[in-house]
Amino acid sequence: MSVGRLLFERLGREPGVSVKESVSRSIQQLTTTQHVRDGQLVPGILNFGMPSICDLGIGGGDLRQFAALLKERIQQFEPRIKDVDVVIERGRLVVVGTLPDSDEPTRWWL
Repeated sequence: MSVGRLLFERLGREPGVSVKESVSRSIQQLTTTQHVRDGQLVPGILNFGMPSICDLGIGGGDLRQFAALLKERIQQFEPRIKDVDVVIERGRLVVVGTLPDSDEPTRWWL
């Protein structure tokens, strides 16, 4: 057994799939899954996902609000990304963070 790796990394590692690709899939799942809107639920897997970006509107402020919420959700549900940030470049969201096997930041365009 490999010491120092997260349980889900050991259980969920698909042969031939890089950590970067696995994290990319996780971010995609997070952004395409609509979360349950219930103020009584504690943060956890039942709150996995994001509100629809369409529900927030189309203005720049709303995209910044979505980016801030996405950053929170990634910090909560994707522990493999360190120093995560979500920025807006050329009108698109970009997730920036460092993976465990790298010292350089990785970028995922959404």
